[in-house]
Amino acid sequence: VDHEGKVRLTNDPAFTGRLFARDSPTCQVCHAVPSPQRTTSALIDLEGGAVLRSVYPLRNQPACHGCHDPSVTVNGVMITDTDVTDLRTRLESQIKGVVAVVGIVAILLLAGVSLIVRLLVLRRLERIETTTRAITQGDFGRRVDMAGTDAVARLGSEFNAMADSVTDLLSQLHQQRTQLENVMSSVDDGLLVVDR
Repeated sequence: VDHEGKVRLTNDPAFTGRLFARDSPTCQVCHAVPSPQRTTSALIDLEGGAVLRSVYPLRNQPACHGCHDPSVTVNGVMITDTDVTDLRTRLESQIKGVVAVVGIVAILLLAGVSLIVRLLVLRRLERIETTTRAITQGDFGRRVDMAGTDAVARLGSEFNAMADSVTDLLSQLHQQRTQLENVMSSVDDGLLVVDR
């Protein structure tokens, strides 16, 4: 098209001599944007489908001044429309496929992480809880059987060390009580034990 919008050369005879007004919706895709910010291509939805419109301005260069007015900066514009309806349909289909695959992978990862947390952390913490209950109920010989060097295994080791310490303290307390009872039993004089 020339700078007035009249078709000068086309591969479709239906467009020969046709005049495109700048205020038409398809032209406003570019003309609504200030000149320095315009891009050379745009995706346009038409009645027949979507097209990729590429626009190349034909500048008025010194070699053109023999036929064209030198004061005009652009002699015309070359416009090419490429039908992208099928491409858009395929792209949307591929996007849906990618979203489905990503969703499935995300669900599998979440399930895997949940299983690993269950096996490596929660189940081992349940063993510590069970051992704690047993010790609370008087089974002072019970210990947590846990191998490894991770944080939960170290927690199990520290728990066993604490249980050993408590067992030693209880053993000492029992020995002192037994010793006190023996001392009290061996005294020949009568003893009266009272509160404050």
